[in-house]
Amino acid sequence: MSASAVPLSVLDVRPSVLDFVEYPGHVAYVTLLVDGRDLLEDLGAEGYGSMADEWTSPLRPTPLEAGPKPRRVYLSAADCGLGCCGGVSVTLRREGSEVVWSEWLNTYAGGAAVPGEIRFDAAQYDAARARMAADHSWERPAETVARLLEESFCDSGFFGHHDTTLVGVWTSRDLPDRVRLRYRSSERRSNSYSGAVVLPLDPGAPPAQEVRRLAVRMGERDPRRLAEDQAGKGHWEL
Repeated sequence: MSASAVPLSVLDVRPSVLDFVEYPGHVAYVTLLVDGRDLLEDLGAEGYGSMADEWTSPLRPTPLEAGPKPRRVYLSAADCGLGCCGGVSVTLRREGSEVVWSEWLNTYAGGAAVPGEIRFDAAQYDAARARMAADHSWERPAETVARLLEESFCDSGFFGHHDTTLVGVWTSRDLPDRVRLRYRSSERRSNSYSGAVVLPLDPGAPPAQEVRRLAVRMGERDPRRLAEDQAGKGHWEL
């Protein structure tokens, strides 16, 4: 029992993979289980939860991170956008040894009534998030390359050396044999720019080998010059 007399719930976060006609290819997202039940399914959510790769990036906070300052997060949003078919949101905050979910909103048409306040033991909550962040079972080789390449650039400081900021490295359904890389100018610079690079993969090559190859390939270029050369041309394929 929590200090507020509200029974503590148990959070579990698991990767799920969609692979059917509406989503050609491979789409990985997360399923949120509260006390063993699929939360979004119980709420009648028509959209899906956060994408699995949002949990593995060192460039941004892990989803569902809760601090002492309350913040609103979307647990689900329809593909067509929040202003169209709706979504599910909740306010997260940390109170001592507990994490609290409150002030729910479910704007899906025909969605179920929202729950009241849900409280979790903070240690169990953080452990569930950490397990999801460390779970790479859903990855295809291209997604493994994207994750490791992003980690490699963060560790090497390559973009920082060029006074640029790495935004992210990822794959997409329409380009399953490539990884995409996006970066932007440092906030210290008066002239802003952004760059987008597509890096073709070598089919069948081990992910670690591909990461080394692509890091070297990108390392031979000045990202600032690439951004200047591709201005108005979309992405640049190396």
